[in-house]
Amino acid sequence: MKEINFVRGRIKALTKLGQNDKKFFNIAAITTSVFLLILAGVLGFKFYFVSQLGDIQSSRENLLERIKSKEATEKSFVLFVSKLRVLSEIFSQRKDKQDVIGYFSQVFGPDVVIDRIAYDADSQLLAFGLLSKDIFTLETVFDILDSEQSKQRFSSLAKSNLQRNSGGTYRMQITIVLGKEGEK
Repeated sequence: MKEINFVRGRIKALTKLGQNDKKFFNIAAITTSVFLLILAGVLGFKFYFVSQLGDIQSSRENLLERIKSKEATEKSFVLFVSKLRVLSEIFSQRKDKQDVIGYFSQVFGPDVVIDRIAYDADSQLLAFGLLSKDIFTLETVFDILDSEQSKQRFSSLAKSNLQRNSGGTYRMQITIVLGKEGEK
């Protein structure tokens, strides 16, 4: 006769079911652990990148503050360079004017006095007065002003306001346009 043992069959079935459950639990635990490790890695990278981003933003803000603090220095430097450029142009124009006065002082000699110098920078017009002690010196002045050398050196040269005073000296105004023709 066959013995019927329900408990033993049931224990065997439950043991087998327990082993299967343990297997599924181990697989689920491993899978969950892997996902948790991946999540921890992703969160770690996120915190690292957020930290790096914060460092970069604070560095950017520091650089912007440094740039803003140097803004006044930059403005003053730009103004300084602009002033130097303008002064350079003024000195070059002044040098042209001084060269003209020096040239005429040299060619006219000691008997002619140059006075009343006026300069208009916009039109590059130089006007000055000449004092000649007598008519013979004045004739030499006219010869020099009408010479080919003077005509080549100056694009425009005009004589005006010739006057003679009671002492016998002559006064005349000379107007010259500095620079070459067509130049501005």
